[in-house]
Amino acid sequence: MRYLKLLCGYVKRYFLQWFASRSFAFTLVANQAVTPLIGLAVWTTALPGRNLSAYYVVLLFVRLLTVSYENHTFSGRIYAGELADDLLRPHPVVLQPLGENLALRVWHLIIGLPLLAGALLLAPVQLASRNLALALPIPWRSRPSGASAPTVSLAWAAR
Repeated sequence: MRYLKLLCGYVKRYFLQWFASRSFAFTLVANQAVTPLIGLAVWTTALPGRNLSAYYVVLLFVRLLTVSYENHTFSGRIYAGELADDLLRPHPVVLQPLGENLALRVWHLIIGLPLLAGALLLAPVQLASRNLALALPIPWRSRPSGASAPTVSLAWAAR
């Protein structure tokens, strides 16, 4: 319970820290959203009779929720020698980068929801309830080679 309170504190701290540089957060979200939106525009124009929009809308959703910036945030602390201070704190070192990661995901969700809503308005997607179970992450299920399991399974559920 103590670690959960510390994690919530770190999430709040980094959420407010990223609020101060929200224009950069908008840029990060735009970088994640451009590729699926361009793919949606190109392939729905190139193949108008096929229903490809579900894949790209789900791809946008998955990219916004699974983005990772630890190579720019946590590794920078290691290279700068700031991790030594974190090792002296009376809690696991992983709580601070985890709090920052969750705060960034909240920002991606807040900024990305209008993009996702706009994509859903332009390319409507119907979810089939019987296929929704396929979107659940089951580790023992074989996944197609070279494809992201959440993206493929959510796109399958949206068919």
